[in-house]
Amino acid sequence: MLSALAPVATLVLACTGPYCAPDTDFERPTLGAMGTAGAPALAVAPDGAALLLWESRVGGESDILFSRRESGPDGRWLAEPIRLDTDPPGTSRSIEPRLATGPEGRIYAAWQDGRNGKDDILFSSSIDGGLGWSKEIRLGATAAGVSSASMAALAAGAGGHVFVTWEDTRDGERDVYLARSLDFGSTWDERRINSGEPGASASYHPQIVAADDGTLLVVWWDERHGLSDLYVRWSGDFGATWSPEVRLDSGEPGAVPSRDARVAVSGDRVVIAWQEAPDDPFATLVSRTSEDRGASWGEIREIGRGRHPFPVVIGDHSPCFAWLVAQRAGPAEKTSIGGRIREMPQPVRLQAMHASAEGPGREVQVLSSLTGPASLWLGAAPDRIWAVRTGTLVGRAALEVFENPGDQRWSSAIQLTFGLDLVTTDVEITAHSLRGAVSADGVVHIAWVADYDGVGDLGYFRLQPSEDR
Repeated sequence: MLSALAPVATLVLACTGPYCAPDTDFERPTLGAMGTAGAPALAVAPDGAALLLWESRVGGESDILFSRRESGPDGRWLAEPIRLDTDPPGTSRSIEPRLATGPEGRIYAAWQDGRNGKDDILFSSSIDGGLGWSKEIRLGATAAGVSSASMAALAAGAGGHVFVTWEDTRDGERDVYLARSLDFGSTWDERRINSGEPGASASYHPQIVAADDGTLLVVWWDERHGLSDLYVRWSGDFGATWSPEVRLDSGEPGAVPSRDARVAVSGDRVVIAWQEAPDDPFATLVSRTSEDRGASWGEIREIGRGRHPFPVVIGDHSPCFAWLVAQRAGPAEKTSIGGRIREMPQPVRLQAMHASAEGPGREVQVLSSLTGPASLWLGAAPDRIWAVRTGTLVGRAALEVFENPGDQRWSSAIQLTFGLDLVTTDVEITAHSLRGAVSADGVVHIAWVADYDGVGDLGYFRLQPSEDR
């Protein structure tokens, strides 16, 4: 059990721009940048600075922009964002940015780029905290424009180790490839991760976990047996050699779709949660845990029913999961809190539960009463779990933050609402694309996109623990 804590949230906020209202408090990392923002990637530098990478479109195709916010309550964003793709602005599509940091203070970025006709994975790095960036390089051994590469995942570790995975159609159907660099991204080698005949069936949506002891995990969905199964492959020597792949889902291969997987890591513990079976109206949510960084896996545990499972782990405590449940008919919903069934008058709810080694998981709290499209982020600090979700509240975009000291009910930390006075306008505003990160000192960084009638703008805030905890 984690110790109970006094209220800790101190929010440092500012707002500019045409859509600020009296109850609106947040920072806008784009500052003077024009255009529509989307798909943010968020990381925290070793010095505590917040780092953001995102898609930006101004009248043409999207480009990739970067900005940095110095650490501390009074930190400021760069006066102007830095564009990482170096072809003429807006001439080719650059999307799906990824961001990672190394303990040496280097920053790494990867994204999907269409300047050669078919999408490639491009990579760039910075040695000065993001103020200057290397010219982007193309990953992959095939010639430019021959095949499509997409959906990159990026990880970095100590000693200059950098890893990028992606989907690649060079042999027909999508395969999963991994490129690794042992010298801070200067040189690369690559290998295909999924087995079987190249291009024979679709393997896609790779995720990667890297540890400084040489552990590498790649997780992906695979249709070699029909419907998608969930596979994982493990390396203990920075990707030089690999174990045979392991299918994580149960039952007959390819019988039911397994997808929407997310990974959480704490020390030697790795937890993967995903959804199985069709999600109309609900999918079955399950998880598996490894206590040796992915070398072996425990039994499958059922979490609940819903969509978009999100795991988080603090130390050796039981993992916590959150997910979304939408009900077709009317606002009445059911939830289980401590074994009691209760009706909740809200059309969309966020649920959370804690797993128990002795028995099935226990749902502990319904977190939100927001309606409309929602996104979810769950994060772990050394002594608590944070949950953030977005949606629409009385016509405005809204964002709620909750905290949990480990095994108790969630308590509300803060709610933000932002937008125009919708009593006098019909502008539709939605907050989505949540990203979050927790720095070593427990500060929580949250970024999202606020969509103002089709125009996306980035929002950011930081929650800082109080000094009298």
